[in-house]
Amino acid sequence: MKKIRIIFTALLVTATLSLTSCLNDLEDFMGDFSGSPAIAELSEAPSAATGTVNREIIDPTKPLELKFRVAIAVAKPLDKATTITLALDNALVTAYNAARGLTGDAAALPVPLAGLTIPGYDVTIPAGELETDWVISIDASKVPDIVSKFYVIPVKIASATNGVVVSGNFGTKIMRILARNKYDGVYTVEGTFVDYINSAWSGTYPKTFHLITTGQYTVDRYDVDYDELGFYIFDAGGGLSYFGAWAPYFEFDVNDNLIGVPNSILDPLPRARNSEVAVGEAPNKFNNADRSLDVAFYFTQQNVTPVRRALIKEQFTYVGPRP
Repeated sequence: MKKIRIIFTALLVTATLSLTSCLNDLEDFMGDFSGSPAIAELSEAPSAATGTVNREIIDPTKPLELKFRVAIAVAKPLDKATTITLALDNALVTAYNAARGLTGDAAALPVPLAGLTIPGYDVTIPAGELETDWVISIDASKVPDIVSKFYVIPVKIASATNGVVVSGNFGTKIMRILARNKYDGVYTVEGTFVDYINSAWSGTYPKTFHLITTGQYTVDRYDVDYDELGFYIFDAGGGLSYFGAWAPYFEFDVNDNLIGVPNSILDPLPRARNSEVAVGEAPNKFNNADRSLDVAFYFTQQNVTPVRRALIKEQFTYVGPRP
């Protein structure tokens, strides 16, 4: 028994030394000691991969509420309310980019103040409690190229009342804003498919599609019913089929017109399968009012006649955001 106790004691000492060695400053040690000060911190753990906490704008047509968790690290809750003052600090973004070697288009950018709604910079943690949220919001429409650029919100604790000390390790936080474009979502789709070479082939409508953000004005087409990303599934008479090396996606302009249906797979000549917008066959435009989409496009193949070998017309009805 004596030997076991010696081993246990040695392990406990080793664990304690290991714990304290991970902290950058003495006051961040949160042991249950009467002389330890209360520590104000932004307590949400960041991603190990990016060093940021992440939020995603699922519906870019609506402001998104953002919450920063603010806490007091102390053995026993304080008996008085504590006011903690936050601040935005773009120097944190500069340091973040430098530490990770991020430059040019890869570098993080602070969200412009015009895109943020900040009711105030003070939060109060009531007596007897240990945490609360600092709540602000972001409007994606006021942040340029929010889908394609690396935007962050850099926050620090500026001060705290009630004798609370600002954490040396956890007194700052960088929140990354990930955004979907406005075309992104779940849709029910009606449509028709006419192949001018094989007249017996037909479409498999109605179906459910996910349009998935790939850029500010581009989305991939994911056929939920057949679990196919990009490939167009049709009824070949004796069963389902698809055109090999052809996975079209949608490309819009700034006015929400469908301007391209490029093939995401390079198919060389002589076949060179691709697609093009069928002008005049549909509005080929995204409707912002109800987020519907009415499109028509040709499937093209250079080594057959006619080159525009199939016409696809689809009407997308918005259901809601992707899960």
